[in-house]
Amino acid sequence: MTKQTSSNRINSTWLVLLLIVLLCAASAAIGDYYAEKLKTLTVAFYTGSSWDAPSGKPYQMIDYAIKKFHRKYPDVILVPDENFATMASEGVLASLDRFIDSDKLDTSNFYQPLLSSDRYLGAQYALPYEANPQLMIYNQSLLEKYGLPSKLSKPTVDEFEAISTQLSKVKGKKLYGTTSDFNWYNAAAAYQDEPFNISDRRINLTSSRFSKAIKLMQQLYANAGNMNVTSDLFDEGKVAFEPIYLAQYRTYTSYPYHVTRSYNFQVDCCQMPSLKGSSSTSIEISSWGIANSSANKRMAWQFIQMLCSDQELQQKLMASSTGSSVLKSVVQSRATAKVMD
Repeated sequence: MTKQTSSNRINSTWLVLLLIVLLCAASAAIGDYYAEKLKTLTVAFYTGSSWDAPSGKPYQMIDYAIKKFHRKYPDVILVPDENFATMASEGVLASLDRFIDSDKLDTSNFYQPLLSSDRYLGAQYALPYEANPQLMIYNQSLLEKYGLPSKLSKPTVDEFEAISTQLSKVKGKKLYGTTSDFNWYNAAAAYQDEPFNISDRRINLTSSRFSKAIKLMQQLYANAGNMNVTSDLFDEGKVAFEPIYLAQYRTYTSYPYHVTRSYNFQVDCCQMPSLKGSSSTSIEISSWGIANSSANKRMAWQFIQMLCSDQELQQKLMASSTGSSVLKSVVQSRATAKVMD
């Protein structure tokens, strides 16, 4: 009888212990569930356009992305191009390398120069989200009138300089090769030179390519009589070339038409001048990074990864924004060709 009672007590003790374990496990699970539910991630981004071009629906993409993220609100920052180096150097942004490695993010679909622009001292601190490449519009009628090449898709530096020089020599006319918006940085890019390297904080102003860029600018200034050639002069049909960013071009698509109606000339666009066989397009970018102070970095990473690498979102961005996608597959898609047409 005594043995039976002892056995019952032992069984009861194990039952109590089992119940305690189950309750603890349930409490932990419930706690984790509600902790996850109660996490609030904040999104920091600026108002207006990244490219100084007005947009009627500045938050459309963000709202759509948040819905797709299943009502989770990430602790992430939209990083303007000009502020990236400062934010990375001052510790505002968290390194993304461990997330990229752990999730095995395929970065090959990004345009590599854009991805590299978000690296600082060898680490990736942001992912490119939207790009704004620079292109060149040119006065086709003016070039035809003076027997100069008028069907341009990718002019070389030599062609660009020669056109400017020949126009400056037209007797009785004040004609110019390019507006002053073509600057020394564009000239350096044309010769494939990068005087300022943000990723390793290196400055090089003594290379042979940079010297050629300076000589090009000196020639352009001399051709223009050292005056400031404004976009108004291009509008009046007196200038062959004017650099413009894609966002501005897409926003003000009526711009060439009202000009051509007023001054009776045809406008076309081409790539920026470069060395033969290379490209030299300057590109502004906006990027998404994670705040270093965020307590929810994993969730924030999932959100910015979706924003920047999800093809559906990037294709929607191509249609709803004035800039360009950062993914090669989206830029080269039929849907994008239709949008750009």
